[in-house]
Amino acid sequence: MVIYRIVSVYNNCDEDIYAGFYPPASDYWYHEPLGGVLVPRGEQVKVYLEVGAHNAWGRTGCDAEGNCATGGGCPGGINCTGPAPAGPTLAEFNIDVCVDLCWWRVFVG
Repeated sequence: MVIYRIVSVYNNCDEDIYAGFYPPASDYWYHEPLGGVLVPRGEQVKVYLEVGAHNAWGRTGCDAEGNCATGGGCPGGINCTGPAPAGPTLAEFNIDVCVDLCWWRVFVG
């Protein structure tokens, strides 16, 4: 049985962002793998993260190939299939890695 936790991504910026996840998150409604998601300005998107360690990072100005104005591009285009290259600020989520223990930390690129 796979255990998930819901994570809400809020966009308080003045422009749309593309949130990247690696390993991929899962779509909130269909549980499909989701390595990247558009979060329109002023809105939120919910995703599922499986138990374990995950990285998330924000990107803006992305094209279909995953080239982004702010960097943070990744293999697979918008829907990342690999980790972000060195440089972007990363949020690391550790979900239930030790009996009901979760934590997060931020790496400034």
